[in-house]
Amino acid sequence: MADSSKILLSGEENSEQIKIDPSVLEVILGIAAEKVDGVAGMRGSLRSGLNWVLGREDHGKGVNVKVDEDNKLVADVYVYLESGVNVPKVGVAIQKQLKAQLLQMTDLELKSINVHVVGLVFPEDEKDPEETTSELFPEDEVEIMNQHESRKVAMQAIYLANQEPDLNAEEVEAKVVTALNLKQLSAYSKKLIEGVLENRADLQSALSEHLKKGWRLERVSQIVVAIMEVALFEIKNSDEIDPKAAVNEALNLCDEFAEPKEKPFINGMLANFV
Repeated sequence: MADSSKILLSGEENSEQIKIDPSVLEVILGIAAEKVDGVAGMRGSLRSGLNWVLGREDHGKGVNVKVDEDNKLVADVYVYLESGVNVPKVGVAIQKQLKAQLLQMTDLELKSINVHVVGLVFPEDEKDPEETTSELFPEDEVEIMNQHESRKVAMQAIYLANQEPDLNAEEVEAKVVTALNLKQLSAYSKKLIEGVLENRADLQSALSEHLKKGWRLERVSQIVVAIMEVALFEIKNSDEIDPKAAVNEALNLCDEFAEPKEKPFINGMLANFV
């Protein structure tokens, strides 16, 4: 699975190749976007938030690169702009700059760049843009997190825990609350996090038994592993969700956090337990 997400720069099948990870493209585009006049900053994401907790700087935050059904590159860019700028003009400048930068550095062409303006930064704001901006379309705060949102948070916590396996459940929970800027975890998030961590060895062993010969779980995308661990725990231990629904929820998480091409793999792995 590790190489399935790589993008071919040069070479032919069954010969010498040069491949690049989409995260590298996101770094290139993120740095280029921040240099465009009128851009105040980039919006963080799951990965940038968790990287911050892990002490890693994420130059690719605010950028998501994927390959569409036509095998073309598409980028989504989430930016904060300085107040008073011409928004359409800056948006077009971002698109031109990013296409030119990627072509110059990789010879790759972007089919499209979707620019999402998520907030404005005013002159008096001197803190981090994500702390001081006025959201254009603020989301309503939800005091009670539904099961799907709770599952999303739990999966992200398990992803974090897999990066730092020495952390206990309490430490993982504290870090994910900080990374995702939550007031607190829902009861269902805590149940999933603590349940998966307590049974992690058994869950990973069960998943490993169904990998292809010669494969190890370490070779699978860690986001995919976290998605499957949460789903398998629910299948084996939860009375609150039907096993088939747990698989569907795992596929939904794949849509949000992993590559679409990973869905058949996740579906096939979890089908062994339903």
